[in-house]
Amino acid sequence: MLRRIGGDYRSACNDTALSYPERALALRDPAQPASTELPTVPSCPLDGAGQPLVGLYAGALDSVRWGYPRGWAVGQVERALTRKRWFRVTVSDGDLLVVMRLTDLGYSGHGWITAVDLATGKTLFDRGGIGMPLSTLVVGPMAGAGADAFLKLGLRGLRLRRSKTDGIFRLKARWPKLKVDLRLDADGAAPSVAAIGETGPKRAAYAQRTSLLPVAGAVQVGKRRLRVGANARGCIEYVNGFFPRAGSWRTALICGESVDDRLVGAYLTDTTFFGTQAQDVAWEPTRAIPLAGHATINVKAPDDPWEIRDGAGSALFFAPRAGREHAIRTGVVRVRTYHQFGRFIGTLKLPDGSSVPVDGVPGLCSSTDVAW
Repeated sequence: MLRRIGGDYRSACNDTALSYPERALALRDPAQPASTELPTVPSCPLDGAGQPLVGLYAGALDSVRWGYPRGWAVGQVERALTRKRWFRVTVSDGDLLVVMRLTDLGYSGHGWITAVDLATGKTLFDRGGIGMPLSTLVVGPMAGAGADAFLKLGLRGLRLRRSKTDGIFRLKARWPKLKVDLRLDADGAAPSVAAIGETGPKRAAYAQRTSLLPVAGAVQVGKRRLRVGANARGCIEYVNGFFPRAGSWRTALICGESVDDRLVGAYLTDTTFFGTQAQDVAWEPTRAIPLAGHATINVKAPDDPWEIRDGAGSALFFAPRAGREHAIRTGVVRVRTYHQFGRFIGTLKLPDGSSVPVDGVPGLCSSTDVAW
C-alpha cells in the first residue's frame, strides 16, 4: 500500500529505498551514446519516495503494481480515467504474421487478433470486440509468470496466459471458423528489456518487451490448418502506466527471420509518453542492444511506405502488405490506431558503430492518435 507523505508517493513495494542504481544513474540521456550494458530492472518501478526509477533496464517483472497513494476509492477513480494496460503479441513464420492485442483503457477495453499472408497481402482473418474491464476483459498487473489476460464474448474470445511454473505463454483465440493455439517460450527468447518513464507530475509508466521467442502451435481458419514451423518467432509487449489524456505516436516492431536466415528483433518509437526516456532497442538471439532512441518515423498515409531513422544512423524502410484500423469515438473519447503489416529493409546502427542488416524481416508499423 502506498502512503502519501509531504505530497510525494511512497513506494508500492515498501517505504525504504530500493537497493538498485540511483535514479540519476538509471536515467539514460537519449542524446548520449547508449551503453549495451543495462542495469538490472528494479523489483518495483518506484523508489522509496514513490518516484519512478526512470531508465532502460535488462530483464522483466512478473508483476507491476502501483498501489493506492490517496486511498482505495480515489485510486479506483484515477485508474478508471488515466491508467492503461495492454498486451501485444506478434508471431512471424515465413509469410505468416499473426498479431494479437488486448487493451484495458480503465473504463472500457478491446481486443483483436489478425493474421496476414505477407506473400499475397491477403488478410486471413481479423476478429475482435469490445469488453468491460474486470468483467469480460482483463489485462491485469501480471506481466510474466501468472499472467492471465483475456477477452470473453460468449463462445468467442482471446486469451494470453502463462503459468507460474514455466516460461510458456499460451495464446488462444476462438471464433466461428477460427482457432488459434500458439505457445511462446520466454525461456528461449532474447533478453527482455524494460523501460520506466515519467509521464507527468506524479505519473509513471512501465513497459517490457521480450523478443525472438520460439513459437510452436497451429492456426486453423475454416478447414485450413497452418502449423507454425521451427523457425517461427514471437514478440510480447506489456505496458502498464498512467498516461496523459491525449497524444499521438508511431511505432515500428521488427521480429523474425531475414532472407539470409538471420534472426533480428527491434522496437522503435517516436512517442514522448515516457518523457525523456528512450525505449528503442534491437535484439539478436543472445543479446539486447539499446539504440539511440526517439526515432523519426515518417509516412504520408498508413498504407504508404514508412521511413524510420534515428540519431545514430539507423535507416529502415517498411513496405506494408496489409493493415487494419481500430477506431472508437464515443463522447469525449477518441481512439484511432492503424496497424500495417509487412517487411522491413535497411540497417540498424548499434552504439559501438557496427550495423545489423535488416533484409526482409517481418513486422509491423502502427500509428496511434488518442484522446482517452
